[in-house]
Amino acid sequence: MKRLNKNIFYSFFFVVLSSLACDKEISITEFEPKILNGFVYLESIPGGASIYVNGTNTGQTTPDSIKWLEYGSNKFILRVKYYRDSTFILNIEENRKEYLTFDFTKNPAMRGAVSLATTPTGATVIYNDSVLGNVTPLTIKNLLPGKHKFYLKNTNCRYDSVIAEVTSNKTAEVNKMLNDTTLLVTYNSLYSDIPSVNLTCIGVDKQNDDKWIGSESQGIFIFNEKEWKVLDGSNSPLPADNIYCILVDDDNSKWIGTYTGGIAKYDGLSWQIYNKYNSYLPSNYISSIRKSPENDIWVTMPGFGFAKFDGTNWITFTKDNSALPTNEIYDIAFDDRKNIYLAAKEDCGIIKYDGKTFDIIVKGLAKCVVWKSDILYAGFTGEMQDRVAGIKRLLKEIWYNPVPVVINHTNTFAFDKINNLYVGSPDEGFTVIDPSFVNIHYYSTKNSPLDADCITGIAYDSRNVKWISTLGGGLIKYKLTK
Repeated sequence: MKRLNKNIFYSFFFVVLSSLACDKEISITEFEPKILNGFVYLESIPGGASIYVNGTNTGQTTPDSIKWLEYGSNKFILRVKYYRDSTFILNIEENRKEYLTFDFTKNPAMRGAVSLATTPTGATVIYNDSVLGNVTPLTIKNLLPGKHKFYLKNTNCRYDSVIAEVTSNKTAEVNKMLNDTTLLVTYNSLYSDIPSVNLTCIGVDKQNDDKWIGSESQGIFIFNEKEWKVLDGSNSPLPADNIYCILVDDDNSKWIGTYTGGIAKYDGLSWQIYNKYNSYLPSNYISSIRKSPENDIWVTMPGFGFAKFDGTNWITFTKDNSALPTNEIYDIAFDDRKNIYLAAKEDCGIIKYDGKTFDIIVKGLAKCVVWKSDILYAGFTGEMQDRVAGIKRLLKEIWYNPVPVVINHTNTFAFDKINNLYVGSPDEGFTVIDPSFVNIHYYSTKNSPLDADCITGIAYDSRNVKWISTLGGGLIKYKLTK
């Protein structure tokens, strides 16, 4: 019994000590500071202003409430894009809520201006459906900060627009080059409904002047100068949508060469497909299609030589079955003596084939070749000074550099109805050379409305208007007819 009483005593003593320790911990909390609860609700016009309090970004934007503010003076900054900051001091009082609205737009000091210039000058400016009193260059004042759209109209220029970003107390300077349509008209995604600006070739229908335009990956675009029609693998037998070349023959049939699907012929009623699976063509990659004076169709296939189609059979020429010095053939042309000229890789250049032998007549990376009025024109490309580049003419077995080098890299040739030569470059725009090779006109993104310098095709219609396809810049209409 005594041992039990002793245990009870020790247990009681331990409980008392524990209770005293707990009382001591609780007593410390009486000295913690009281939590403040100042409250402000902020709105702004325009909304979305960032809220800063005493130099710190709260991470909140208007409209929103700021809580747990210290009592007394607090510095607020409202910051919204394009507007000058709005700063104010607010005295926060206990048990009082503040509701404030700040209208940035009513403060005249927030306004800005635009200095608008155009090339050519003298453009009429339309803003908010109203014609402004003066023409460019002019300064438009008292504008609310933000983005403003101005429409521009000038004689012989395409109707255009420009967006200016106006900031408080500043004058935004905007310069716009208007698309002069006196000579060149561009059809791109800004000015037209063209399905794509990545164009690879062009041909013109001989009956109705419709433009048949190849695209990089979206098939054929047919353009009648009013509407665009798309012809691709989903709505036609076209074997591939990556188009490389188009020939419109004397019968108005369209011969369409593709990167991966071979050739499609369309005569207006039916389609005929030629590829390596259903004919003797060794490749489905077609770089050019030409018609000879004997009315045969000839095609070139880089890496696989070239081929002839007589209307029934395909006859191929490669290094394996002939004396052809290379299979890298890019283009083909014919003179009036049944000679064939091939544009080939650098160590072969221009190859002449007389029906029996193949002769390399000049070296250099040749990309295009054409015969016109007893002269062979060859287009080259190259980077080193010792390489043949630009344009060369073969006249009576002698090669000439016909003009001062304007285009160093040549991609395509075309002659119009009056024998002006059009030379397209893969990276330098295009050049127009008259028959005398004296008058030369050069157009690129540097000196004209061209949106891209990669010229992929040139053709003319019944009015002798030229149509030029570009890779990246859409379609160009060149109005010079004489």
